[in-house]
Amino acid sequence: MTQREGIENMSSTRAWSAGCMNSIAAFLLGLFIHSSAIAQDLGTIFTDDWWDPNESGWGLVVAHQQNFMFTTFFIYRADGSSYWVTGQLQKVGTSGLGAFPVVFSGPVYETHGSGFAQPWNPAAFGIQQVGTATFSASTFVTATLQYSINGTNVTKQLQRQTLSTVNYSSTYAGGSLWTLSQCVPAASAGNGVTQSNSGTLTIVQSGSSFQATAVGPNSCSFNGAYTQQGSLGHVDGTFSCGTGEVGTFTMFGMQWTLFGMSAGITGRSQFCTFTGVVGGMTGMHIQ
Repeated sequence: MTQREGIENMSSTRAWSAGCMNSIAAFLLGLFIHSSAIAQDLGTIFTDDWWDPNESGWGLVVAHQQNFMFTTFFIYRADGSSYWVTGQLQKVGTSGLGAFPVVFSGPVYETHGSGFAQPWNPAAFGIQQVGTATFSASTFVTATLQYSINGTNVTKQLQRQTLSTVNYSSTYAGGSLWTLSQCVPAASAGNGVTQSNSGTLTIVQSGSSFQATAVGPNSCSFNGAYTQQGSLGHVDGTFSCGTGEVGTFTMFGMQWTLFGMSAGITGRSQFCTFTGVVGGMTGMHIQ
């Protein structure tokens, strides 16, 4: 992607009340999202191509919407001929993204129809259940696939398949929300405090080089190495703020949409550990 349209700065709407993380709360910017909603709302997070990179030639395409997952298997019969089936999987249990594994399970179907170069003939359509499948996500980017087709049981370890690197370079308006823990000293008032903030965040990304800069009375800079994990982005790096706070951070589950980006974030300064979410809107790409 190319550099996206910049937007006007938005002033901060809430000051940070816990002294140990003043700069981070004031300048890590993005979309307001409450952590409890993240735990319950799966969205489309698992939509992607999934595979075993050591077994090129087959895979699983996942179309995920909330508690439903439609899967397309492109696999092979014992004689090596191409074979594909589809799964219609429902989420198992009530856990959300805050409690891995996240499990989907349901029937697998074989379908038949008209030849691809022939006019559609409804009478040629046929569908029958040939087995079951369970997709168990152990993290945002890894999963175990267990399926049975016509009595044959298979277990595969999967990861997202990267097709292209997403470039997040832009200026965003939005907010952030996270919770503090493990503050020093242990009796610090910051422990367990959840805070949110709004403003602007500028990201400059080139290859694996990633820099996020939040500008204000005390600016913070976040620098790290970007990696692409399927359709998701991931950054590990360090941050420093004008107040003297420094530490490490990880940005994970990064997603770009037509209107902006969102990600989870966790990190540690010399004072506290923080865990939360960040995201923001950029220029609307609509006519």
